Amino acid sequence: MTCPCNGKTDAPHVHTTRPTEFCPFCAEKHVGTADSLAREYGYAAPNLGRITGELVAAAWHLIEGGKDALALAEKIRDLRHKIQHRELQAGQADFDPILVELDRMIRDFLSRPKVEAQPPAEKVPLLVPLAFRPGNRDDELKILLRSAHANARDLGEVIVACSGPPPEWLREGNGLRTIQVADSDRHNKDANIARKLLAMLELAAPAAKACFSADDNAFLQPVYLSEMPLLHTKRSLAKIRQKESLSQWAVRLMATLEAFPWLPFDFDAHVPVVFGREAAAAAIRATDFASPPGKTIVTAIVGGIYPDRAPESVLAATWKETAESAIAGAMTPLAARLLGYNDDAAKMLIPRLFKRFPSPSPWEK
Repeated sequence: MTCPCNGKTDAPHVHTTRPTEFCPFCAEKHVGTADSLAREYGYAAPNLGRITGELVAAAWHLIEGGKDALALAEKIRDLRHKIQHRELQAGQADFDPILVELDRMIRDFLSRPKVEAQPPAEKVPLLVPLAFRPGNRDDELKILLRSAHANARDLGEVIVACSGPPPEWLREGNGLRTIQVADSDRHNKDANIARKLLAMLELAAPAAKACFSADDNAFLQPVYLSEMPLLHTKRSLAKIRQKESLSQWAVRLMATLEAFPWLPFDFDAHVPVVFGREAAAAAIRATDFASPPGKTIVTAIVGGIYPDRAPESVLAATWKETAESAIAGAMTPLAARLLGYNDDAAKMLIPRLFKRFPSPSPWEK
């Protein structure tokens, strides 16, 4: 899907519009289609589902557009609920106020000065800590590297920190190097990741920013690493405390949020995350990751970088898809910009990702 808000240009740093990306043009298109379908009175019943879907799509294109756009998205949602719950016949729905408001948004958008998008000048290194795990986990790293090479438009050097010898298929050089950092804590993966990440951050100098990613992530759509927002989840300290039983990692997350009480939710969203390189290194040095129960890596770094306030951030679900079961591995649509998955999903998901990224990266022998 393309539209005027993305310029319909061949420039490599301009991407097609995502289903959840702010675009009043797309929203107007979907609402106008719903209105047209609602006026086909002879086909009211078959069209009902199509009208519902069009209104969902319209609301999606407004939720990231700021306060006014979000308020309009809520109006569209309320109208959809009335139609879907059969409280209002679609043919009797008044779409005009919504279309008038969308027209105002579009005119406001078109009146803004046009600024030609420019790719960032500085490359961002990608830092990947690998843990020792039994079984063949090389496919995850292959997918991460293939997707980063294809879609991370300002990708700089790639540094892979291994617990032992690097995978035999991994080709060093051409912008990739490996280091070895032993996993000294068998029961605290975040402490091991912190040591690896600190070593990689020091090697990545003099880059101003660095992107940290686990191997079970993928870049599904073109992105600029330097422009990625900080992503948060919906998990808050209060919600975690309400659970009757907690995993070891959840106990660690609770301890992290207790240590940084000004953070309203956690940032361990299982996505690539970009930090200021020096600030992240300083935050890791200042944090005790080893003493039980430890700290979760990303939330602790965020708390260290922002010692007295919550930073600006975006809900992770607006940027990523998550697959954490075999069914999700088979069915996740792979339409978001980022993907995070776990072992349960990998068996069904990895073959799909190899079809998505069939070409080897420059770092495969």
